Amino acid sequence: MKKLLEKDYGLATSKLKALALGGDLSAEEAKDLVNHPSHYNKGIETNEYIKSWDMSYAQGNVIKYVSRYNLKNTDPKLQLQDLEKAQWYLNDLVKDLKNDS
Repeated sequence: MKKLLEKDYGLATSKLKALALGGDLSAEEAKDLVNHPSHYNKGIETNEYIKSWDMSYAQGNVIKYVSRYNLKNTDPKLQLQDLEKAQWYLNDLVKDLKNDS
């Protein structure tokens, strides 16, 4: 899994660098697409909100997918996919709570 993530990250980084060198984006703008994409930042970055509430991984993913589903993608199929991911994590939280009680 680690190698897959490194491969995907390296590919994304090289594409951003190529785009920046092509003149369409500056290196700084390309860096912002990696570190602070607009679909993660509407007033407060989703990650900062999750950290401020000391949420678990599953809780954070529910917030992340619900808060950005319509900002990250305009394709309704991809929006639905993000909402289904949020639903999966929410169902996992419910299952855990039921098992604990």
